[in-house]
Amino acid sequence: MQERRGALILLVLGCCAHVLAEDSSSNDEGTAPLVALLTPIVAHARDGTDDEKTQAARKLAILARDDDNQLAIAEAGGIAPLAALARGTDEQETFAAAALAHLALSIDNQVAITQAGGITPLVALLLVALARDGADEQKTKAAGALANLSFDNADNQLAIVEATGIEPLVALAGDGTDEQKTLAADALRNLAFENDDNQVAIAQAAGIAPLVALALDGTGEQKTTAAGALRNLAANADNQLAISQAGGIAPLLALARDGTDEQKALAAGALDAYQGRLLNKDGTPAWPWEDGGVSVSKDDL
Repeated sequence: MQERRGALILLVLGCCAHVLAEDSSSNDEGTAPLVALLTPIVAHARDGTDDEKTQAARKLAILARDDDNQLAIAEAGGIAPLAALARGTDEQETFAAAALAHLALSIDNQVAITQAGGITPLVALLLVALARDGADEQKTKAAGALANLSFDNADNQLAIVEATGIEPLVALAGDGTDEQKTLAADALRNLAFENDDNQVAIAQAAGIAPLVALALDGTGEQKTTAAGALRNLAANADNQLAISQAGGIAPLLALARDGTDEQKALAAGALDAYQGRLLNKDGTPAWPWEDGGVSVSKDDL
């Protein structure tokens, strides 16, 4: 099983080439020609013999590497049969999971895949592999997929965490591109929401420091997302200490005072978790404010 999954990860990561549907060419007709070519393949995936289903899943796994094909496969009705094959024979699962992992990189497909039950443990494993080891564009798309799929979906969250998805998300939040940082922080925010185990796991993966850095010096969107993630993580008492030790109180106070309405609410939620225990060096409360919000620097805390 481990050898098969390892080979599959290598197959999925080797998807940088532009793959087009058989006999299709660039035109101005949208995805219609691709859908026409893909429809019989999807039909075999859905209604064929076991061997036809396996071969159809293999073809779709290859074709799903291309952005245009990802949309066309969905329009041809390919998501539901692939989700079914992801629970088929070992070979069917292998190819179907590879196809679904690529299809899930498109935001247009993510809801449909989730609704079809297509985020299996193997699909989650492949998305995590793309976030960790893929090319730059793959990492960005995978981080976005993990963020969207983890939103308010406990099953998807569990699959992502069990696929060791937290560590690569923490790495992207700290060292990725600006877009990767935003998407990874959003995924961590979702995973930490009202989940004690994930809150602990993110802290153990050194996830607090990059979130504090984004709350301090990130873009506006990064500050919002990081504040939300820190609010969710601060539900854990040990994490409260870790946020403080990472220098997280000063940027949270700054956002609570000067941020957007959303940033103010999220930062206040994180600070409220300390239940009045935040004090300035002179012993006065750093939070909650009693005077409408005095400017506090990190040197005062």
